Amino acid sequence: GKNVVAQKFHMTPKCHLIRILRSKSLKNGLLFDIGAGTPVKRGFYLQARMRNDLLTEIQKLDDLRLILSHFDSDHYRILTWCTATQRKISIIYAPENVAKKPLFYSKNGIKSKVRFVSRLNIRAGRFQVEAFRTKPNRGSTENNDNELVTHIKKDSGKENYLFPGDYVYKKFRSDKQEPIKRLVRTIKFDFVVAPHHGDYQSASNLAAPKSKDISEVFFSAGDHLGYKHPTYASVIAHLNKGFNVICYNPSKDI
Repeated sequence: GKNVVAQKFHMTPKCHLIRILRSKSLKNGLLFDIGAGTPVKRGFYLQARMRNDLLTEIQKLDDLRLILSHFDSDHYRILTWCTATQRKISIIYAPENVAKKPLFYSKNGIKSKVRFVSRLNIRAGRFQVEAFRTKPNRGSTENNDNELVTHIKKDSGKENYLFPGDYVYKKFRSDKQEPIKRLVRTIKFDFVVAPHHGDYQSASNLAAPKSKDISEVFFSAGDHLGYKHPTYASVIAHLNKGFNVICYNPSKDI
């Protein structure tokens, strides 16, 4: 569509981030994952006990599509909880040739919308959205290694945004696809979602910020006591690299 604007790249304080591009003129939108984790749980969500800017935004749209990075539930849970969101989404792009599909794939209203892709290229006004199916160097079959990683270019690359799902930086560098390698070898980013919620592996081989202390990294981490994401190591590594860190992991709002 035309006249597409970036939405939700800058955080409202104390609010979880769901990434969405939307067109004001055409009322079309594109989501990048739609997950949730503690403190946002199913019952809490269904009882509408938080501010939900995502649902407000998508209800304004005529058409909505979703790029699903991979088949781990913390990246798609809201899709299975929320029938209003299910009805609004027309196409779900997912990585092809995955070893095991999750239970949600067979749910009514979801399976028919899934399109398995190896590469995706969507042009929308000033934005170009590219998604690449990973090819891990050692042939892993783990969900975290078999993903769609997304790169958004604005104004022919004057601004760049990276959405890696759970594919950590080191695996970008050893991936068998040259376009994926280039994402961390040659491009400097205005905005990055830290891989795998800021785990220990995301503390090394980092992507580069375009502008020191202006470029942003967002940690899509809840407050799960077991995982303890994001790790101190990952946060400090991104700070030392020159990123401005954004993390509101105890927040219950979306």
